[in-house]
Amino acid sequence: MNPSDLNFPLRTGRSVHGETQPIDWNNVQTIMALMCVFNSQAFEDGVKYAKAAGRDVVLAEDYVLGLKFNAVPSTRFYSKENLHEKVAEWRANDQLGNLVHMAMGGVDQYPSEEDSEEEESSEEEEGGEEFEEEEIWTRGPETNDLVRKMHAAEEEYTNWNPPTEQFEAVAVKRAIDRALLSLEFP
Repeated sequence: MNPSDLNFPLRTGRSVHGETQPIDWNNVQTIMALMCVFNSQAFEDGVKYAKAAGRDVVLAEDYVLGLKFNAVPSTRFYSKENLHEKVAEWRANDQLGNLVHMAMGGVDQYPSEEDSEEEESSEEEEGGEEFEEEEIWTRGPETNDLVRKMHAAEEEYTNWNPPTEQFEAVAVKRAIDRALLSLEFP
C-alpha cells in the first residue's frame, strides 16, 4: 500500500500491525473542522484571485488555485497564528457536530423539511429557466502580489510530494489530485 496512490485508504481502522483500532470520533471532528478552515481559506483566496483577474464570478479554476496555494508548505497554512481558534470555532459548529454524530450511527439532529419543497421547486424551474453566458476563466495579472504567489504555489504544487509521515498533507494532496481528475477544464 502506497500513500501516494490515489486509491490508498486514509483510515483503514487497522494499525500497522493489523490490529483493529477504534475510531477516535474526537479526532474525526477535529480533522473535519481543520478541513473546513482549509476549504474556507482556499475559497476566500479563490475569490481574491477572481477579482484580481477582473471577474465577478469564482470559477472552479480559481478555487483549485486557492486549494493548491494553501496546500503547499511555502504558504504556511498550518502555521497560521489563529488556526487553533478557527478550528475550535468549526468544532463547536452544530452542523459539523451533527455530521460526526451521524457518522457514529446517530440520527440526523437537523432533519430537513426542505427536501420535498426543493424537489417541487426544481420541477417548476426546469420549464422557464434562462442561462447566462458561461464565464471564461482568465489568468490573473502578474502585477498583483497574491496572484504572483498563487501562480508560484501552483508550480510548487506540481513538484510537491509530502512525506508519508505528514498524513494531513498527504490527504490534502490526494484530495486535490482527485478533484483535479474529476474536473474537466477547457
